Amino acid sequence: MSEIKVNSVKGVGASTAAITINNSDGTCTANVSNNLGNKNFIINGGHEVAQRGTADVVVGTTVGYRSVDRFKTDIDNATGRFSHGQSTDVPANLGFRNSSKITTTTVQSQPSGSDVNNQLYYMMEKQDVTVLRWGSANAKTCTLSFYVKGSVTGTYALWLQYYGANDTDYFYYTSYTIDTANTWERKTITITGPTSGGQSATDPQNTGLRIEWGLGYGSDLETGTLNEWTTSDTKRVPADHVYLPEHAGATWFLTGCQFEMSPVATEFERCPYYKALEYCQRYYQRHDFVTAGAFMGALMGFYNTDTEIRVFYNCRVIMRTTPTLEYSALGDFDVEPRDRPISNLSIDRANNRQICLKSTGLTDDNGKGEVGCLTIDQDGGFIAFNAEM
Repeated sequence: MSEIKVNSVKGVGASTAAITINNSDGTCTANVSNNLGNKNFIINGGHEVAQRGTADVVVGTTVGYRSVDRFKTDIDNATGRFSHGQSTDVPANLGFRNSSKITTTTVQSQPSGSDVNNQLYYMMEKQDVTVLRWGSANAKTCTLSFYVKGSVTGTYALWLQYYGANDTDYFYYTSYTIDTANTWERKTITITGPTSGGQSATDPQNTGLRIEWGLGYGSDLETGTLNEWTTSDTKRVPADHVYLPEHAGATWFLTGCQFEMSPVATEFERCPYYKALEYCQRYYQRHDFVTAGAFMGALMGFYNTDTEIRVFYNCRVIMRTTPTLEYSALGDFDVEPRDRPISNLSIDRANNRQICLKSTGLTDDNGKGEVGCLTIDQDGGFIAFNAEM
């Protein structure tokens, strides 16, 4: 037997095939690795994009995105146990620049009860996971891989939620182990897709698959069978799993997240920063303060009356749905010309492509139809459009 490796560079990516030749009868066997482009279902898997900022933000009871784009954090019915920020601590010599960092901020012993969950998770749209054929007899086997580094060794909980047809969800509870403290390790988890449950055809832009990295759950959840699909939403976590908030100053890092339609983990798919940012902007688009008095060309408009201005924003990319408006503080804005302060700001009308904002009650001597521009003129000021899941 002999082996020949063939590299292909045709198309959007490259693949490597190991061809084994049987010297007795001349038959060949080829195993092609999945290195083609767009294999990673996780946007911003390298944790490089952080439109909201890189600083550590303490997680409250409200579920939300606090730092690294597309990675959401939550603490059920509690607040302040850990923070989420972007870090430059990454696996050495593997081409990564950033990671997510979780840090314990308030120590709490592991309690009992299902309302004390600490979690970081990622969600995919239904229309993006249809290709997995989950919920049918042709369900594809997929592999989740990631790099993790933690100051606390032990077994950590991880689970997936598949949103099936007829509002029936399917759950896959599993785990991974950090073997050596403060050392980057790569973990791979292969999941055979659920073969029942169907695929939801409604609201294709809503959540179709959720992946959750558990940071600690109540002790009463340390029961049940792992590594199987179930319709029960009662979480199952491994016995004696790590409850990170009970360790003062504990840290946990995550990067190189990849979910692919493959029975084996392949090399992490690189995505240029500008493209990762573009993908993230489907869910969140933000303008920040640049310099005092700088005009935001995208938010030009006109006076609809002597005291009301309307300005317009063409979305950088088509957003997932009609977004909501976020901004820092009204005092961070003014209207040009003549630096007019604003007392309110709201969406007048919008869709997932175009947005019209308005501010009323302006004290101005401009006339109806005159040109105006909304500017951010204070350090720390921002305006954002949110279409997150």
